[in-house]
Amino acid sequence: MENEQNTLSLSQLITYNTQMRRTQETPLLIYLGLLIHSKFKSSYLINELHRLGLSVNYNRVKYLERKMGDSVLQQFNTEGVVCPTGMRYGLFTVAAVDNIGHNPTSSTSKDSFHGSAISLFQARYDENDGVKRHFPLMARGPKNLSLSDEFTTLPQLAKGCLKSAPAMLKKETMETECSTLSQEIQKEEEWAKYVISQLDNYAEVE
Repeated sequence: MENEQNTLSLSQLITYNTQMRRTQETPLLIYLGLLIHSKFKSSYLINELHRLGLSVNYNRVKYLERKMGDSVLQQFNTEGVVCPTGMRYGLFTVAAVDNIGHNPTSSTSKDSFHGSAISLFQARYDENDGVKRHFPLMARGPKNLSLSDEFTTLPQLAKGCLKSAPAMLKKETMETECSTLSQEIQKEEEWAKYVISQLDNYAEVE
C-alpha cells in the first residue's frame, strides 16, 4: 500500500510538471498547497514549493479556499442552520453553551472579545455512522455571499424591560431587632462557650 502511494505521488508530480502544468492540476499538488497554508499561513513557502514543482501557487490556494468557503455558506443558507461541516445527519447530538471572554493583557491590544460558545457533540460508534453532508464546490457562485441577519442578530425577548424601576426593599425587612443572621451568630457563640467550658473541665480532671 505504501509503495502504491509513492507511485501515485511520483506520477502526479511528473504529470503536473510536464507541458500540462497550466491546464491540468493533480490532487497531490493542491493538497500540499492547502495543507501548508493551513499550517503555516506562508505565501512565500507555497510559492517557493510551486517554483520547485511541488505545489500550486499561492493565488490558486486562496482561490480554492474562497470557493470552499462560498460553498459552505451556500449550504448553511440552504439548510437554514450554521453548524460544523463535519457533523452528519441521523446522529444523536448534544449541545453545550458557555460564555467566552478574552481580555488581552498586551500593552498594544486595542479591544477584547466577549460572547457565547456553542459546542456540538455527536454519538458515533462507527466511522460510517450517520449520513455525510455534501458541500459541492461552486464553479460560479454569487458574489459577496454572506449569511442572513437571523444567524447573527438576536431579537429582543421582552419590551420595555429596561424602563422598569427596581423594586425597593421595605424598611422593616432591613431594620429588624433580631435578624436570622444574628440568631445564627449567637448560636455559634454559645456553642464556642460550651466547648471552652468542657475543655476547662477536662483539664481540671487531668
